[in-house]
Amino acid sequence: MKLIERIFERFLWSSRFVVIIAVVSSLVLALFTFYFATAEVFNIIYSYFAGMDQVTDLAAKKAIKTNVIVGIIKVIDVYLLGIFMLIFSYGLYELFISKIDSALTSENSKSVLLIKSFDNLKTRLGNVVLLILVVNFFQHAVEITYTDSLSLLYLGIGILVISGAIYLSHLKDHGSEKNH
Repeated sequence: MKLIERIFERFLWSSRFVVIIAVVSSLVLALFTFYFATAEVFNIIYSYFAGMDQVTDLAAKKAIKTNVIVGIIKVIDVYLLGIFMLIFSYGLYELFISKIDSALTSENSKSVLLIKSFDNLKTRLGNVVLLILVVNFFQHAVEITYTDSLSLLYLGIGILVISGAIYLSHLKDHGSEKNH
């Protein structure tokens, strides 16, 4: 009976390697996301110069500039999504497979990529999600035309809520650093 138990436990422990599928998939998605965002940067630059050369109307030039700013915000959002996938990939690998030796011996040993626990991974991913939400809010704030004081009030309330979320996230991060 002990032999069967030992064999089963060895099999059960080895089954953690199935996480490699998620690690590799997340890493590939991160790389694709970085490629996609970088291609979009060149697209924004091209469309800006091509549009500005053809337009003489001041309102049209302003619209092109606004579209470029919105495009830049979207690119930042996509890069943050790539970072999210990268951290997720590293975190899964460190939690289930092995510590990354290169990360442990690097100069920046307190790297954002060193994951110690599920809570640590959740916190880091949560911070990236918060940044993505802030960038999305900023994108919508730039695109909206404010016609009355009520929409400006909503903008102010949104900024206040985001500021509170960032402050609370900052407090939580520093509280968990003191405990470790």
